[in-house]
Amino acid sequence: MIIQRLHELAQRENLAAGIAFEKMAVPFMVSFDAEGNYLGILDRRTMQTIPGKGKNAKPKSVLDNGKVIDVPRAHGSKTSGKFACFFVDTIARILPVPVEPKDEIKTLASRTTFWEQVALASGESDVPALRACVHLGEKLGTNPDLGTRIMEDLKQLKGEITDKCGLAFVSDEGPSLTEKPEVQKWFVSFWDSLTNEKQESAGKGFCQITGEMTSLPASHGFSFKGFGFPTGSFLISYDKESFQSYNLGKGENSGIGIQAVQNYALALQALLAEQLPGNQKSKFRLGDSVFLFWTREPQDLSFMGLLDSADPEAVQALLSSVHKGKETKAVQTNDFYLLVLTGNSARIVVRDYLEAPLEVIRQHFAQWFKDLHLAPLYPDKDELPFFGLYQLVKATAGDIADPLPTTPNRLLMAALRGDPLPDSILAACLRRIKVEGSAGCTRPRLSLVKLFLVRKGVIVSESLNTEEKSPAYLYGRLLEVFDEIQYAALGDINAGVVDKFYGTFSAAPALLMARLFANAQNHLRKLKNEKPGAFVNLDRKLTELVALLPAQSPKGQLPLREQGLFALGFYHQRAQRNQERADRKSAKTND
Repeated sequence: MIIQRLHELAQRENLAAGIAFEKMAVPFMVSFDAEGNYLGILDRRTMQTIPGKGKNAKPKSVLDNGKVIDVPRAHGSKTSGKFACFFVDTIARILPVPVEPKDEIKTLASRTTFWEQVALASGESDVPALRACVHLGEKLGTNPDLGTRIMEDLKQLKGEITDKCGLAFVSDEGPSLTEKPEVQKWFVSFWDSLTNEKQESAGKGFCQITGEMTSLPASHGFSFKGFGFPTGSFLISYDKESFQSYNLGKGENSGIGIQAVQNYALALQALLAEQLPGNQKSKFRLGDSVFLFWTREPQDLSFMGLLDSADPEAVQALLSSVHKGKETKAVQTNDFYLLVLTGNSARIVVRDYLEAPLEVIRQHFAQWFKDLHLAPLYPDKDELPFFGLYQLVKATAGDIADPLPTTPNRLLMAALRGDPLPDSILAACLRRIKVEGSAGCTRPRLSLVKLFLVRKGVIVSESLNTEEKSPAYLYGRLLEVFDEIQYAALGDINAGVVDKFYGTFSAAPALLMARLFANAQNHLRKLKNEKPGAFVNLDRKLTELVALLPAQSPKGQLPLREQGLFALGFYHQRAQRNQERADRKSAKTND
């Protein structure tokens, strides 16, 4: 099904029309003149600003990966000993630069192949720029002084020998040799001849994707970067004897014809590079997982960008359109596809796959933000009301590297499919609160707690619910009132009642209830003498809350979900306390 959908995407966008070339960022270009004289190395990189992901993180200025151009697609296996790409490859495979001794034999063989391929292209196409390039290759191979000059140029540019490098004819306005129409025309012809040879030599069989008798390639030959091996990983591979059966060798076992192989590979590459026409957003990455998404018919999926950065205005627009039923007919009749991939050695692993009506996906997505929404903890500060997936995953752990590997996928499916969250995510959030104390009660973390409870059928509010009589919720509120009383009596101390007792009280309130009440009464007596106004307010608040508590003693142990209610009660009470403080501050300012 996955290969079928990718094949259909490639057909829809006619991706096979440009199969001989692929988009690639190339940081460097070797510049030469009509006589093949080396002129220098052009730096095609530019500075770009990357926004910080944290709340107070500053943006960074870094060099990008170079200018994105059309580059001839690899026409063979990049791991073979003598292989080189046409016209664009690593610096070491083009220029006479020193390499590690262990790589020297292989690199020199590939460098020889590179310049032989340039000579082949020049001989078959009669392009002046290619003839000049052949002369450049001859001079690089015979003039040792050029090697010294090139190394100095690379030091100035801070280039690595593994960086991608191309060829630039200096008289061209667009300095890439591969952008010349006559060079592209020749390579397309070269690629077509290779494809024809493969089809003629391949075995014949039934293609499960197209439903036709066609050529079945022995190897699919398309690798995808970003999943493990620097040279790329394979989605479908039959390189072991155990993968073969019925006297079929290697890729013939897959039952996928050459055309379908090209189509699924081109579609996957377009999704990974976010190069689908008219749809700039088709991917996001979190941890080791890559999430790819597209639709059966062309459709703007910019709303999926909210998983990266949940812009409040964009979220409200989504909520409004879904709530008011403003979906267009194109949305109502379209289908949405999601593919989740990770790397495993030399292969790509499919972690999850989803097909659903686009209209349903948008409804689930809107409900996701609604279920997550929580009152601000600090009303007088500029807090973001919604959170991207990165912030939510981070909320489950002290560091983004610590979450369970399944967490990003679980959260994504909760957003797109409306799934409930597993107990492991709630447990992770509660564990971080117990470890971090009051500082651990962050809005993203408690938003996840709220989402978990809502998806389990528990009715919870966005802000303080003074009518809620769930004992666990009330115990959480009570701990925050104890903290407020202590702060009023003693001020800011190193370890308050929350930091000391949150973990135990949230799990087994019966163990600490009497002790915390006794401490609170001591603080209230102190306030009665020193701060009568604060005493009246806090004594009333405590009395009203106690009146809601059940007559029976607290449970010896709260189950996990009730600990979630405890955390939410604590958060709501603290948010209310901060709201009251902000209101008093505002009233003083107005006076």
